Amino acid sequence: MSTTFTENILSMDADAQEHRMLATTAEKLIKIYTIDKDQINPEFELKGHDGPVTSAKFINKGELIASCCFTGKVIIWKLEGNSYNKKFERKIFEGSLNSLSVKNIENGFIVFCACSDGNVRTLQFDFSLNYSEDLFFAHRFGVTCIDNNDLYVVTGGLDSNVTLWDLKEKKEIETFSDHKKFVRAVAVCPANEFNILTFASCAEDGSLVIYSREDDCIVKQIIEMGSPCYSVSWSASGFSLCVGYGDSFFKTFVPDVSGKFKEVEIVSNEK
Repeated sequence: MSTTFTENILSMDADAQEHRMLATTAEKLIKIYTIDKDQINPEFELKGHDGPVTSAKFINKGELIASCCFTGKVIIWKLEGNSYNKKFERKIFEGSLNSLSVKNIENGFIVFCACSDGNVRTLQFDFSLNYSEDLFFAHRFGVTCIDNNDLYVVTGGLDSNVTLWDLKEKKEIETFSDHKKFVRAVAVCPANEFNILTFASCAEDGSLVIYSREDDCIVKQIIEMGSPCYSVSWSASGFSLCVGYGDSFFKTFVPDVSGKFKEVEIVSNEK
């Protein structure tokens, strides 16, 4: 199995224990790797999508994977023995699924799909993979990215806006218009001991915006990266934020004593 890609990686994810990671590509593949200390070893290639696989996420403890593609198809894969097998497949609409996120719930999980028609489509599954489907409208011209935690969903769109949603009610809480070009990625910080909602977005205009809820209002910090941004992700602890931008560059930010995020230097062990 090759560990190289002939086309761009479109998304990456790691399971809860960080034993496995996955990457999706325009090659219509999901590639899965095992993580062993400082080594990443190829394990599986999942084939089943008929278009570029825009996003995939591990579910629960990693025994399930949800994936989506440009042709509007969602697939649920299940680890059975020594392989992930396709257990559910559905084309949920005639258009592109640009991104997905997942939420674990009692006796099942929810898959949130960012759709090119401006809607967020939700698929709620039990562990037998019986499901119900719903949708809500989010962004004119299309939803480009989505993420969630236990209480909130955050979406970004081609309209350059970022919107915070109440997960239970599926109602808009607030829309932010801090980007000048379309939003490439959003990420909600994992739950933390301070019970503070924090999320981030980045855009084609090179801007990174970090939002924090303080005393029922949203405080924003805007950082100009100088080149188009394409990814944003939190560490498992929720302490550090990594941003991908430009020609495969990245920077990491952590909060200082005042709560403002500052860039930290990445120290390499290579001699």
